[in-house]
This record gives sequence, C-alpha cells and structure tokens, in this order.
Amino acid sequence: MGVIGIILLILFYFLTYIIILPAGAGSVVVSILDREKNIPAETIGSNDSTEQIYMVYHPGMSKFTTKVLRGLAENITQNNYKVTLYSAGKDLQINLTDARAIGLASPIYAGFIRPPLENFIQRNEFSGIKCFVVLTGGDKGNMDVETAKVAKLIEEKGGKIIGKEKFITSDKEDELQAKIDLFSKELIEKL
Repeated sequence: MGVIGIILLILFYFLTYIIILPAGAGSVVVSILDREKNIPAETIGSNDSTEQIYMVYHPGMSKFTTKVLRGLAENITQNNYKVTLYSAGKDLQINLTDARAIGLASPIYAGFIRPPLENFIQRNEFSGIKCFVVLTGGDKGNMDVETAKVAKLIEEKGGKIIGKEKFITSDKEDELQAKIDLFSKELIEKL
C-alpha cells in the first residue's frame, strides 16, 4: 500500500468516524426529540369556571416545559379561569373558538420549536383568537428572535399575540417562579 493508499484510508476513517457517524447520531436524537408525545389532556382549575384557556405544547425531552405551563396555569386559574393542557400532535382536534385564549409552548432545540407544535399551528386557523407564546430552552441565546418567529407563525394564521416569553432551564427556582408569576399577571391583564 502506497502513500496515496494510506492517505485515502485515513481520509475514509476521518469521514466515517468524525463526520458521518456523529451526524447520523445527531439526526437520530433530533427524531426522538420531535416525536409526538401521547399525553392525555390535563385540566387545571374549577369546572365551575366559565372562561377556558387552552395551552397546546410539545414537552420535549424534559419535564421543564410542562412544569412552566403548570405554574402558569395555577396562577391563571386563581382568576376564575379553567386551563387545559393539550399535547400537540396530528390527532389533536379541539375547537379553538371555545377558548378565551390559547397558549402555544415548546422547548427550543437548535433554534427551532418542535415540529408537532409547528404542524398544529400550520393546520389551524386562529382568526382573532388571543394567543401567547411560551418557549423553554437551555440559554437566553436568541430569545427575542425565537419568540418573534413563533409569534409570526401564529399571526400569519390570524392569531392576536397577547404575550410571549422564554423560560430558561438554568434559572434558579425562585427566579423561575418570579418569572412565571410576572408573565401570568401580564397575561391575565390582557385577557
């Protein structure tokens, strides 16, 4: 085997183990993240409440997004609202006009919301419905850009954005709760 053969062999191993295999593993991880989750709807608040808020979300790989939504829901229900959390999926069929407002939530991975939530937004009409955006992620990064992109998707489908916020997994518990409380208060004022 000559010098060229050795160089080609090294190049082959480099491409295989340094570039191709990690890229393939990364695409497997992303496809796992993007799977629809079969989570039953969860209603928070009194059945006596006549005003309904829907929160449609994709939970991602952790329980953080769900934790944030439950915190928001607990605060909102203290103002005579009933909140129902729905996991986004192709089979989710809800009458959006039954809700006073709709929250749309997703973790951000690689700068994008999860496809099940994006697909839900694309296949529904939000004409005149008050909507809010909740994003979760590991860092503050492009927070304004990410929330603006999701808000634009909703506005293109006729939704009226009343709030948008991104919650960071690294926030201390008391900081996270304070942010949830503040965002809840802002939403309630706009309902």
